[in-house]
Amino acid sequence: GYEPFLRNGVFDQRTYEQTLRANKMTAEEFEEVQKRLLIITQVEDLIGNAVRVSDQEVHDFYRMQNEKINIDYLQVSPRAFVDGIKTTPAELEAFLKSHEGQFRVPEQVQIKYLAFMGQDYAAAVRVNDTDVADYYERHKELWTKDKKVQPLAEVRDRIVAELNRARGMYAAADAAKKAHDTIYQEENFDAYASEKKLTVRNAGLFRISDPPAEFRSIADFGKILAGLQKNDMSRVIQTEEGYYLLVVTDRKAPYLPGLKEIEPEVERQYRLAEAKKLAQKEADAILARVKKGDSLETVAREKGLRITETGLFQPGGAVPKLGASPELSEALYQISAKKPYPESVFSLDGSYVIVRFRERGKLDETGFASQKDSIARYLKQAKQGEVVKAWVEANKAALIKEGRLEFTRDVKDL
Repeated sequence: GYEPFLRNGVFDQRTYEQTLRANKMTAEEFEEVQKRLLIITQVEDLIGNAVRVSDQEVHDFYRMQNEKINIDYLQVSPRAFVDGIKTTPAELEAFLKSHEGQFRVPEQVQIKYLAFMGQDYAAAVRVNDTDVADYYERHKELWTKDKKVQPLAEVRDRIVAELNRARGMYAAADAAKKAHDTIYQEENFDAYASEKKLTVRNAGLFRISDPPAEFRSIADFGKILAGLQKNDMSRVIQTEEGYYLLVVTDRKAPYLPGLKEIEPEVERQYRLAEAKKLAQKEADAILARVKKGDSLETVAREKGLRITETGLFQPGGAVPKLGASPELSEALYQISAKKPYPESVFSLDGSYVIVRFRERGKLDETGFASQKDSIARYLKQAKQGEVVKAWVEANKAALIKEGRLEFTRDVKDL
């Protein structure tokens, strides 16, 4: 029986009827749904049971997961081409125009600010013996060592330092809030600073993404600045060391500098971009030659390049001496003694790499027997999933074609 309708292992009509009413279904509708689910389950079982995984497939999968490979490679670096690239003003202007985003200077902000540092206010704090004893009693877990509470005398200096720090921060916060409220009402930032003998500090134009060092620890500092116009004052800004109050004194909109202003950087980037094109072209030409039969050693000598051997490693992760590349990792499963070169060169760490199959390591078969059954189950489940999915898609396509199934909303709108 259907388990939700059972009571003490026996079908319960009342539970059955209550459940259907709660789900706004008739008995006929429920039974029709169950029939369809049963048919689908039977079809899936039929398809699944028809799937077979051969011993060869299991062994091939084990080999892919455990066999090591050794490759040779040579690298073509753009650096070898940079010095030979000549530039003209027209080329640099065109490069600057086509790469505006690369050279555009983002919005910049200039500020003046007051700092209320906890350590500056801590000097005026007086901590007496009663304060120390009270703190010691309330935080005994901090002074426990080897399950024994350290005597007050041993930790007194630490308690005094902590109370000074905490009370200094309280005093700094209070001073910052008073300054904010007064300046906000009277709009007298500089006059208030002069009256209270506070130092007004200035930060020249800086990018919002690269603020002065004292503000870099503030996670939302960029958002704070973005919400301020020229001459606007911020809220009180807290850091671990103290509090700040700032006014935006100038804002400079994003702009694209003229070529004369940044010509050295534009030329450097242009040379690098052109050098990359030449390096890739050279690497592609080398790969084409060796695939036609030229010796990699001969081409390497001719080009003044060095062939390097990786040594045996397990494909799928980073390649020794080269690094990680999903495209290269995939290609390593395709090359062999009969087909030693991949279809393309690979870009790794700024260079273009040509690889050649060298050898496969001897496969350690000792672990195969213990993994064989689990690999077979995994492959069968994967195959069953693919076959069932293909069957569902084929039936859906047929129903749509016959007009028996239609979609009233696009999937992306759901």
